[in-house]
Amino acid sequence: MILDINKQRVASDLVELYQVEIPSGYVYFTTYPTAVTFRDYYSPYTTRTYTPLPITFTGYESKADGAYSRPRVTFANVLTTFKDALGSNDDLIGRKVIRRKTLYSQLATGSGSTPPVELPKQIFIIDRIESESPTQVIFELAAPFDLANIKVPGRYIIPNTCAWVYQGNAADRSLQKIGGGTWRENNSNPGFAVYYDYNNYLIASSFATHTGGSYTKNTLYKVTKTLIRINENGSTTSVSGFDYWQAISSGTGALTTSNSRRCRAYVAYNASTIYYNYKEGRLYSDVVLYNNKMWACTKSHSGQAPIEGSNFWERIDVCAKKLSSCAVRFKATQSGGVTLVDQNESIVLPYGGFPAARRFNR
Repeated sequence: MILDINKQRVASDLVELYQVEIPSGYVYFTTYPTAVTFRDYYSPYTTRTYTPLPITFTGYESKADGAYSRPRVTFANVLTTFKDALGSNDDLIGRKVIRRKTLYSQLATGSGSTPPVELPKQIFIIDRIESESPTQVIFELAAPFDLANIKVPGRYIIPNTCAWVYQGNAADRSLQKIGGGTWRENNSNPGFAVYYDYNNYLIASSFATHTGGSYTKNTLYKVTKTLIRINENGSTTSVSGFDYWQAISSGTGALTTSNSRRCRAYVAYNASTIYYNYKEGRLYSDVVLYNNKMWACTKSHSGQAPIEGSNFWERIDVCAKKLSSCAVRFKATQSGGVTLVDQNESIVLPYGGFPAARRFNR
């Protein structure tokens, strides 16, 4: 299209398109004398129809210094086309106006696999109604970052700190949904619960016993191990415990970090059960599910329900502060209630950048 525009004679008309945001989505207008269709910028497979409407756009200036220009857009309303499509003008304050320009020859081209061919689009925010009459309404526009109390960047990046709320899309926060992942607290669609600890170890409840021989990818196994249990009175007892694994491939032999990934086992919390920790470390502490959260025992006891700040429990289904932590949680897949080793690689982490940053000294 650039080559066409730079010719001495442009054979195709320049078409000006406007998208105006409303509470239910967008409405579409064009200054062209007849209705036109054009592929959506964000969803190229979708075609939008733009209704003809007299529109003037003035006052725009592109410069590298000084105050930002505040252009004005005037929508004619003689036939109530504008009012019928948008409703009250007051509802438009703070909403977007997207200005697009392309050649008429480009309106019906392309298959939708790539963005439509057009000049760089311009996005403005309606800051105020300058005037309105039975025949027209004039809006003063502002750049998205030139509004009162708006700061750029909108999200601060702080070293070693993630701004996203972990499990923010969980059912108990269904109104806010401010987390980065699609985690749910139950197995109903469109998501499912998946639990990992701060080491990215999968937390599951059902394991098959493995004593050697063959193992199958994605199957959860437990291998007998002797542990030193710390009793409630501080004494110790040698007991039979387990190492927990999930096979990342199929084969034969012992389960190790080369063919499996570490897991942890949990049970539902019971106030009458004694829960223990072990001299072998936190990896072997008893784990319970309580109020849709995973808790590991930090001091052998019974009758102490898990709560934040407890001397007997620590919550372990927390973020490990790594991009790999985001990936195993957000891209998790399940089959038959088992979280699988392979992730859904078609899903892109929707953070718009790293969820945290680390300061490096040069």
